[in-house]
Amino acid sequence: MGKKKGASTSDAAKVSRDWSASAISSRDINKLRNLGFISASEDIRLPGAVTRPKPPKGFTVMFVAFLFRGLSLPAHEFLRSLLFFYGIQLWQLTPNSILHLSIFITVCEAFLGIDPHWGLWRKIFYVKRHNDSNGPPVVGGVGFVVRQDVDYLDYPMKESVQGWRNKWFYLRDPAVSGQHPNLPPFKDKLVAKPKKSWQNALSPEERVIADKLFDQVVTLKNTGGLTMCGTEVVSVFLQRRVQPLMSRPHQLWLYTGKDDESRISYADLSAEDLRDEVRRLTCLSAKDNIVLVSARSPYDSQHLPAEVPAVAQCYPPILESGVEPEDDNGNSEETEDAQHTLEDSDVREEEATEDDAFLRSRRRKQPIYATVDVVVDFAEQFTRLEADNAQLRKTVKSSADQVLEANRLASDAKKENALLKEEMSKLKQQMKDEQDARRAAAVAIDKKEGVLRESVKDLLEAANITVTRRHQLREDSTADALSLAAESNVQVLGLLQKTKGALSRLYSMIFPKAKQDKTLTNWRMLSLLILPNLWRYKRRNRLFGAVLTFQLLMGHGMGSELEKLSKALPVDDDNHLIDLEPFKRSAVTCASQLLKLVDEAQAKPIPESAPGSSAANP
Repeated sequence: MGKKKGASTSDAAKVSRDWSASAISSRDINKLRNLGFISASEDIRLPGAVTRPKPPKGFTVMFVAFLFRGLSLPAHEFLRSLLFFYGIQLWQLTPNSILHLSIFITVCEAFLGIDPHWGLWRKIFYVKRHNDSNGPPVVGGVGFVVRQDVDYLDYPMKESVQGWRNKWFYLRDPAVSGQHPNLPPFKDKLVAKPKKSWQNALSPEERVIADKLFDQVVTLKNTGGLTMCGTEVVSVFLQRRVQPLMSRPHQLWLYTGKDDESRISYADLSAEDLRDEVRRLTCLSAKDNIVLVSARSPYDSQHLPAEVPAVAQCYPPILESGVEPEDDNGNSEETEDAQHTLEDSDVREEEATEDDAFLRSRRRKQPIYATVDVVVDFAEQFTRLEADNAQLRKTVKSSADQVLEANRLASDAKKENALLKEEMSKLKQQMKDEQDARRAAAVAIDKKEGVLRESVKDLLEAANITVTRRHQLREDSTADALSLAAESNVQVLGLLQKTKGALSRLYSMIFPKAKQDKTLTNWRMLSLLILPNLWRYKRRNRLFGAVLTFQLLMGHGMGSELEKLSKALPVDDDNHLIDLEPFKRSAVTCASQLLKLVDEAQAKPIPESAPGSSAANP
């Protein structure tokens, strides 16, 4: 047979949904083992970063979505024969097609009490090549669809399973006793082309049997006046923890219970978990009503069918060598060798006889060819390991660089954190100092306010100015004190003016010829000379006037003029009022001494001066 041509360039440019790197991880594999989809003894290989599968010899490409829909290895004979008959690869099917197969086998074994029947399958389903605007899909390009003219189960199938093409790995495909080949060996083909075998044509004899079996399916669907949709069927194999598409010791009608050796797990599902697992395989939501129990109970070892009919040709027919029978018109797809690798071709090729295929099969079984195959397999594995090792070194180097960068960033962050802590400490100290300063300033202000209040009160009391309720001072109000002092300013200034005038007249009377001294230098001497004339003033006014005058003189300065004293209160260089409280004690001492002298002078008569004597010099 001539060498086959691969897919043309034009075909390659039109395909869609081609292979891509797998996103499977060791964690996913462990989960699959825990669920029982893969046994602990099964050999698996992760594909790594490759974008197109190259499974080792004896391995096949498996998708996670297929496992969740009832497929585990070794595969059921019905599935194996079907793939050879249709000339398609396992990876060319879709998850929904796998689920159709699982439901069909469960209906046959658990409800009809027969092996999955090839004629019944072809009456219900036909093969369809999927296509879209970008061309036929490479992965999942073939599907099984229910014929429109049959009244089959209306299973609420998902329109699509998102992301299923990205979860694939290599799984060893063990041979089953009595089977010459197992699954078709992997071949990377871009397009699956329709074949004559896809027509699913039934002969008159096959149609008679298929019609009778389908009548039983219709009866099952409408049992008890209810319409079975298919979720009841899925719940059977999920609850029994049996994979319908897996080669099993016996059929589902012989299921014995929890200890059945067909189970992939001995852990039972709760009612809630079962409902969730069934829902995930449908397009239904959590709010929808999901029927899990059928009107007619499925068969098991305790509820066997009345009889198991002997139905001819249950499985798809294939040659003993596994080669698909050729089409009548010569346009069928041919095989490359006796290993049953079915490959599409868009041109006619030389026909090869069955003997040629047999000879090639015999030659490959010779020891020399077996040795070469082993060496080639080892070389391929070594090459893949070298590539994986190089990729791993790059990953390790990249990880080391990332660790160094992370350490540098952590060191910088630590330094920056220390600087921030130092700045924060300084800021806290600054805030504390400012708070202490504000507190000290507030204490000083309160002290000054107290002095001012007391001075204003003393001033008003000494001036005999009545403080009305409107002018009543509050202990915490400096503004009231200043306002009241401002309102009384005219009266205080008038009183000071009168005091100044009186003192000036007294001074002129005592020292008519002396220059009037307006300073505080001779004030004490003046106070001794004018004692006899102070009786005219009330004692309160005398005390107020004396204390106030002494405070004002001391505030203005000992060298200040009386005229300045009578016009304004003393201020400092910044034009702030001078606190007179520090002078109060000295002023009171001077005033008290002055009043004492006045009182003593009033108690004793003043002796008359001798005639002709002159006044004492000041």
